[in-house]
Amino acid sequence: MLLRVSKQGCSRVVQSLRPCRVHARLFSIPATAISSIGNGTLEQSKTNSNRTVAPRIEGVRGVATFTAKKTPDGRKLMKLMNQGRHEDVIMLLSDVVLTERGGAILVEMVQRLLQGLDAEHVKGLFIILKALPNAAYANSDLCQAVWAELFDRSGHRRMELAKQFGILCASKGYSNFVALEIMPYIFTKASELEFDRWKHEVDEAMEAFNGRRVEEEMFEEDEQEYSLFGPSAMQPSVLQRVEATLPEILPEPNDDMSFFEDGGGDYLIQALSRGPIRDHQSTEVLEQLAADGEFRDAYEMLQELRHLHTAIPNSAAYFKPVMDACRQLQRVDDDIKYEDKEAYALNWLKLIPIAHDIRAWTPQLQQIHDLIFRSPLTHLSFIKKASVLFAQKGFAGRVVSASMETIFLYGTQEESEAFLQEFDDANARYWEIEPELQEHRTKVIKTYSRTNAVFALITTKKFERAYELFPDPYLQGYHLPPWVYFKFQDLIRKWRHPDRYKYQELGRDALRRVHEWRDSRPAKVLDPSAELNMQPIGIPEQWGTHRHNGYGVRMKGSLIETLLDFRRAILKNGRAPIPTVMLNFIIPYLDSGHSRGLTLLLNLALKHNREHAHLILLAEMLYYYERRRPELVIDTFVEHYHLIGVPTKEMLQIYERSAPIPTIESDPDPVEKKRIHYTRSDDPFKTSTKLIPPATHTGLVWHALCAIEQDPNRVRSLYRKLYQLASTRLDAEEELSNQGIRTLADPKPENTPVLNSWAFTPFFRKVGRYFGVSEAAKVLGDIVELKLRPDVYHLTELAGLYARVGDEEKALTILSKLEASVKERKEQHDLDSDSNPFNASSLDPDEIMYKSIFVGFVQGRRWTAAENVDQRYRAKYEVQPNPDEPDAYYEACTRMQYYKEQCQTWHLPEQQEQSPVNFR
Repeated sequence: MLLRVSKQGCSRVVQSLRPCRVHARLFSIPATAISSIGNGTLEQSKTNSNRTVAPRIEGVRGVATFTAKKTPDGRKLMKLMNQGRHEDVIMLLSDVVLTERGGAILVEMVQRLLQGLDAEHVKGLFIILKALPNAAYANSDLCQAVWAELFDRSGHRRMELAKQFGILCASKGYSNFVALEIMPYIFTKASELEFDRWKHEVDEAMEAFNGRRVEEEMFEEDEQEYSLFGPSAMQPSVLQRVEATLPEILPEPNDDMSFFEDGGGDYLIQALSRGPIRDHQSTEVLEQLAADGEFRDAYEMLQELRHLHTAIPNSAAYFKPVMDACRQLQRVDDDIKYEDKEAYALNWLKLIPIAHDIRAWTPQLQQIHDLIFRSPLTHLSFIKKASVLFAQKGFAGRVVSASMETIFLYGTQEESEAFLQEFDDANARYWEIEPELQEHRTKVIKTYSRTNAVFALITTKKFERAYELFPDPYLQGYHLPPWVYFKFQDLIRKWRHPDRYKYQELGRDALRRVHEWRDSRPAKVLDPSAELNMQPIGIPEQWGTHRHNGYGVRMKGSLIETLLDFRRAILKNGRAPIPTVMLNFIIPYLDSGHSRGLTLLLNLALKHNREHAHLILLAEMLYYYERRRPELVIDTFVEHYHLIGVPTKEMLQIYERSAPIPTIESDPDPVEKKRIHYTRSDDPFKTSTKLIPPATHTGLVWHALCAIEQDPNRVRSLYRKLYQLASTRLDAEEELSNQGIRTLADPKPENTPVLNSWAFTPFFRKVGRYFGVSEAAKVLGDIVELKLRPDVYHLTELAGLYARVGDEEKALTILSKLEASVKERKEQHDLDSDSNPFNASSLDPDEIMYKSIFVGFVQGRRWTAAENVDQRYRAKYEVQPNPDEPDAYYEACTRMQYYKEQCQTWHLPEQQEQSPVNFR
């Protein structure tokens, strides 16, 4: 039975057990007061009547109350010790130590040897300490007295002596004493690797003691003499070692005897002289290689040890190679096969410690979790195997949310159901080590796993599969949280499917059965104390005094008040404001030198309100885009959203080559270029949440991609990828499939796709610039062909392109048709109707369209057409150029006024126009 004491247990008792050393000096701690830790052997304070138990050692340590020279045995022992006859000392001391004064004699001898701390004294000290009785015949008071002397007098060699004394005490069976006294001290002073090695030796000593106790039961009452003076096991001879390595039947030699060589006997002697290699030495080297970052050498050694069937203990030193392996899986450009990378990662992942052997869910484990489950690329096969491994090691509760969400989003129905069963079985097998908790922990994980699976399925409108995962509380003894059933019914009301009412009724029945089952169980009543009942309940005198506008939040004079308003709207599920409101708050807030409030606000929204999370992330992406940092738009999207509706490979290439966050010292304009939320996928402090992107966010990403790409061929390739995603709703690249990467199709229904026509808007100007206006017009045809609704933004871009190249007819035709359409709808009173406001206003020419066409005509030097458009614009909106806002429209008006003045000076007809300039 091994001494299993976790480092977490050590850290908890470090402070609380410091007074034990003082009490040990007074010999006042009984063995019965020490509670057991782990599965170690307990010191026995009550023994059978036929065994001799050492009496308690009374009095204070040292020579103040007792000297060894007062007894004949003491004088003889001191004489032998002074002469250096340690073997004779231990023979006599083993008889004296169980007498009334024997313990005090041993303590005094320890004091004398600690006066000099050279190698000879230390060797004699531990020879004498072998006379300590084991835990079957004495309590731990004598060990505590010796430990107090070692702790006070050892000085600079205290750590070395503490390690040796702990192993010695473990070999004597004092497991609780080692766990409560020595182990906390070594844990606080030694490194993690040194502590693990020492604890391994303590476990081996305890296992040897437990095995020896079984053998000692066959002897009579005074079996201690046999254990102290019995002969040790004989070491195997050289001949026996050679015989053990030979096969039972030797092969017949060849006729030519060519396999013999000169000096063969020398090789044989040299091989025998080396002796057997201890397994734990090899595993220690493996841990050191992993800790030093020599991952390739460590992996080669790991494979050799596995080939030799060597038992490799789990260790926290293998966290580093696991993270390195997970990062390699995210690379799509290397030549390593996916199967090799997956095997490399899984072999390291198998060596991480189990949940009972580490303190808590450490930042390194969280980093591994994010690299596996929250990285941009989804290796479904690796994620399934890694999730089962985590469950086998007791971390099912930590990975259940991310694993179930990923598997049920990306996997097929057969894959998802098989994984769910395998995950539950792995968790149940782990909790077999604690049978009293197994049933409870199994039901808890089943509840969590099915809750996350159902939520992932109803998010993607797969209500049939979600309903099949609802457990029957009467048969299975557990149920999902009630909010899952409410969410199921809420989303199914918006489902446009003939079976909507059927599953809506089934959801009500499932919830009703949950309530009936809960009511049928005996209630657990907790009667609070009278003092608790007398305490007043802290209710604020008045709640929020600020009114909210129609968008849920209104800007205040104070940034803090506005930030608190956003927080209240998130927690109370209020209506999210429009993105410009959030953007108008972000700009002054960041200018004030703060950003942490936005990070906390985003984390709160990701946890409680996804609608506000989309809003905050969109405002952040707009903030970067307006400051001409499109690569930061890509980074934000990759870190918080599933890669749906966007080109996976191109996004990852931009994400990997993104520059690190600028600093104030190196960046002349840090406010304009720094990240608001800098959370890479391997950051252990980021929020572990991936969202399904709305169409607005994916459209802004395509705008950023167009702003980054400047090569015409890459722009054409990017547009082809957009057309393919809009038509098939899936990024199906053969290169990604060969790397084991699973991409996710658009899970939204047809009325709310992830991609809409806004993603095509930036390509009008790019395609028109590189390939001509006729190619840009084909983009509008593709939008109509894909059954996506074009809006005024696309027509604005196209009409502006026609105006720039001087094609008056087509530019004015677009404007005139839109004006006629609006006039016709006004006559039919459709514009004031609330039946379909989108159809009524989506193609209404706005100020931007008039300005774009006017500026295009001025740049194309079509002065007559420009003046025509300007007159129509001023008549409709009753505006004049504003010199206080020198935008492109004002500059175009100034340029046309200068042209008119020049025509009057030179007496030129205003109808004379110059040839347009090709903007390419």
